[in-house]
Amino acid sequence: GVKNALSTTVDGERKRFLTWDTFVDYNVDNPDASYKFSNLYNVVSFSPSQRLNLYMTTKTPTIDNGEGYKQYSIGARIIPASWLETYASYHNIEDHPTQKDSGQFQLRTNVRVNEKYTLSAQWYYEIEEGRMPIQQYSVFRHAGAWYVGATFFLRDNGGKKEEGFGISFTL
Repeated sequence: GVKNALSTTVDGERKRFLTWDTFVDYNVDNPDASYKFSNLYNVVSFSPSQRLNLYMTTKTPTIDNGEGYKQYSIGARIIPASWLETYASYHNIEDHPTQKDSGQFQLRTNVRVNEKYTLSAQWYYEIEEGRMPIQQYSVFRHAGAWYVGATFFLRDNGGKKEEGFGISFTL
């Protein structure tokens, strides 16, 4: 593979603003893989400032048709204010051997209420089926060295509706 990076110096500190990684894997002896070469992977990230990051990933069949499917994701992370962080992305997969073709939007936002509390919401929208397979709502509390979270989610698993609740502790 190849790793490329463009950087600049701002206020005496070196900052990367563009990275581009391209690689392919070779399976020397893997009985579970039906291919010798993986797809060609590209991972590109553009960060003109600390408040904006744009990215794109692609997986494309090349040598001997690789893994045989195409996949790409494009997205952005935007921090318009110190208390608000938003992610928006689109994911697409075609011709995968075990997954059906899919196009999916994802939106996630984090709102920092104060030094102790953060609210988060995440939504997925499946374009082909016109449904929201996942909706997730969370509250996080900073408690010293710990972060404690509570999450409520709604999931539409192909017609089977599910609700759930989770608690997390992170050190």
